[in-house]
Amino acid sequence: MATVMPQVDVPRRSFPMIEFLVVGGGIGGAVAAHLLARQSRQVVVLEREVSRRHVIRPEVLWPATVRTIEPMLARVAVDDWQVPIQGLRAFAGSRPLFHVDEQTLRQAAVEPHSTDPNATRAGLLSDPAFEIRRGIEIVELLRQGDRASGARVRDVSTGAVSELAARWIVGDDGAHSVVRQGCGIMLTMTQLPIELACFEFGWPARLPAAVPHVVLNPNGSATGVVAMGAIPLPRGRGIGLVAMRFPQSQNCGAIHEALKALDVADSPLAGLLEGRRFPEDFAHFRPQFGHAARYGIPGAVLLGDAAHPVTPAGGQGANMAIADAVALADCLSDGDDDLIARYERRRRRANDESISISRSTARAFRLPSWLFDRLAPPIATWFGRRPNRAARVLRRFSSAFRDSTG
Repeated sequence: MATVMPQVDVPRRSFPMIEFLVVGGGIGGAVAAHLLARQSRQVVVLEREVSRRHVIRPEVLWPATVRTIEPMLARVAVDDWQVPIQGLRAFAGSRPLFHVDEQTLRQAAVEPHSTDPNATRAGLLSDPAFEIRRGIEIVELLRQGDRASGARVRDVSTGAVSELAARWIVGDDGAHSVVRQGCGIMLTMTQLPIELACFEFGWPARLPAAVPHVVLNPNGSATGVVAMGAIPLPRGRGIGLVAMRFPQSQNCGAIHEALKALDVADSPLAGLLEGRRFPEDFAHFRPQFGHAARYGIPGAVLLGDAAHPVTPAGGQGANMAIADAVALADCLSDGDDDLIARYERRRRRANDESISISRSTARAFRLPSWLFDRLAPPIATWFGRRPNRAARVLRRFSSAFRDSTG
């Protein structure tokens, strides 16, 4: 006979009405908190992680984004959070495919920056102008009729549940957003047939200090490993990025052997893996993209991945989230009336443009291995011989996420 466990009431604490409750301490939520606090708004940020998050992923910031957040990071040494990128080199094994140099960047009038997402977020969240409550996660969006009215939250260390009343909830809680689900907003995800594995390393002296490198697997993507990249970080560090075909990436033994072979191949990135084992020595994620049917309901608004997750293609994600935050703060400065509609009019078209980059990338990776391996090197070489084309692509990446006022 089954034992019936007694129902236990979880103690709850009530708080006074919060003006703006930002759910998630990502880069978009942190920038939104800054901008709203500068309007003399009361802002509380909920961050699930108790201590500073350590994110092992590359993140590119384009010039408009850097101009936005530089004043917010005045207390952080510039060399701690970003490094200007001075080019890009691509190889097929040891064979050069193309080199985007500083002259091409100047021609494009674009200076991308590689940022340390850990230092950037920590600096943004250290602003005393708003409150941050760590170790708190949202479990449910609260509603009164058609309007969001607050959040039911849980202390991750004790499990205690409480309710927070808020005039506005800003959801920056990721692709699987609880805020979005509580709004009843649909978001259809498309996953790339690719898994990415990331690792940190000390940038080798033999590589130019501020130039990312990409190496196509000379043994072919049928091994499961498509390519490996190296992206510089501040203070002589770097992020390694391995692109693997899915579901081949689930065969850990085969991927480990393919990585060993790639690591000893005659290429600029040989030896970079330094004996790392797959999968335990890597951070993993499946790139996905989508666009929410709406950006919110009365009392709740979405930004960043909660509204439009994207792949790393074109370095759009962080830039989109920050542009969302700027637009939201601007719209709020004009009052709450028709806020969601005004915010959508400003951001949806630009976010669609950014998502189209992920869509094109998905089509490329859906090619069968034999065709991808045959086409990728000559297309890359053709691209590299046409600096004007490279400059045009860079300009698109650096502006796709910007709305008409950005």
